[in-house]
Amino acid sequence: MKGGIYPRWNDETTVDMVNIYAPNNEREKIAFFKRANHIIKRLHNKNNMMLVGDFNCAEDRLDRLPMTKDDNKIITALQLITKDNKLIDGWRETNPQEKDYTFESTTGSLARIDRIYIKEQNKNKYDNWKIITSANISDHEVVTTEIQKLNTPYIGKGLWKMDTSIIEEKNFRKRTAKVLNDLETTLKENNTTDPREKRTQRLWFETKNKIKEIAKEVKKQKKKEQNRKRDKVLNTIHNLKERIGKERNETEREKVKTEIRYNKQQLAEMEKDNINKVQSTAKKSFHIKGEKCTKWYFNLNKEKREKEHITKLTNKEGQNMLRTEEMVKIASEHHKELQKEQRSNQEREQATELLHSSVKSKLTRESKKLLEDITEETEISEALRKTANSKSPGKDGIPYEFFKMWLKPRKKEKTPDIIYILKSLYNSIETDKLLQPSLQKLFVIVRTFGLRVISLSNTFSDLP
Repeated sequence: MKGGIYPRWNDETTVDMVNIYAPNNEREKIAFFKRANHIIKRLHNKNNMMLVGDFNCAEDRLDRLPMTKDDNKIITALQLITKDNKLIDGWRETNPQEKDYTFESTTGSLARIDRIYIKEQNKNKYDNWKIITSANISDHEVVTTEIQKLNTPYIGKGLWKMDTSIIEEKNFRKRTAKVLNDLETTLKENNTTDPREKRTQRLWFETKNKIKEIAKEVKKQKKKEQNRKRDKVLNTIHNLKERIGKERNETEREKVKTEIRYNKQQLAEMEKDNINKVQSTAKKSFHIKGEKCTKWYFNLNKEKREKEHITKLTNKEGQNMLRTEEMVKIASEHHKELQKEQRSNQEREQATELLHSSVKSKLTRESKKLLEDITEETEISEALRKTANSKSPGKDGIPYEFFKMWLKPRKKEKTPDIIYILKSLYNSIETDKLLQPSLQKLFVIVRTFGLRVISLSNTFSDLP
């Protein structure tokens, strides 16, 4: 009966999740609840327990359609568990008058028999209670909630990242192609850029912002359309449930039930479609990379670690700061200290000299000349083709997939020359050297150690 799932609130506190599947027979059900109460009383972590599962009964008439009351003996046996352990029905606590159901019997009656009970003292640690479709994985709907982790500092939205699923959207491709074509035309018309204007880099920066805005708009519209369809079905189901409770004519009630089943099926298909897309992507990945010495395959069996959050930072006075604003201040000051120009002293000079003397391999004259030459289109094309998909993008949030999709021209489309655009950008960086002041030294170091600038273009081109 007891589940083996132990969600954590923090490093010290776990939640005991007790999973119940009550029998259908009324006499067996009463005996089951009494035995369950006896077992639960022996739990060591009763203060943080959850009671979940299929209880095969409804505590309130509101949880059945038609509205009927369950046997008092069954409810009394169940409430011995909830009252003795100070448990509350989380969904009902949040939705006191809502009518929703998790199961439909063969006779067409509806009931909310699947529930999650939580400790009353912990009710503020749970939110976002829902009953959602199981997408036909089960004949029951699914009750969900979110557990808030204790002492977790405020975590913002983080850096924006382009959703790669919109890359093949016609509207997105058409609009971004126009933006890139406009940039390409401007670059070709202004080959002799005045370095003082930072023109190429500035144009690229402006273009990237336009691309990001288009991506956000397309994603928002796509999500809005998906939500519109889903909300329409949900509203229909809600209205039908309200109607069936008022309908007196049995024939009409059956018609409404049929409509509810149809709309629930539509909702399940929408959810199933999303699941199928994820499964399809996984199958393709396994077909291409599965059971081979690839990073993707090794990651399948890699231990999944829980995300760790920094819950406190120590200030210069040795005090532990827990509030988000205080932690941000400490982290910012520490980062600024690290970025400050270090004063030269004898120890640093000796370390630098030691590093230089340790370098045994020297660049050949040909290698030096290659590094001094401007970046060629063939180098960019080769580097781009070799990049792996599904990699984390730079801080601009634009992934490799976006750039790679322009490598294959399409019929009836003026495909932008992405290689020419990137070449113009890289050569602007290498020749004009109009970078952010904080990156000037990094650029010199990169060139000194014989590295090409291609992989750093995302950093260099992010002008303020």
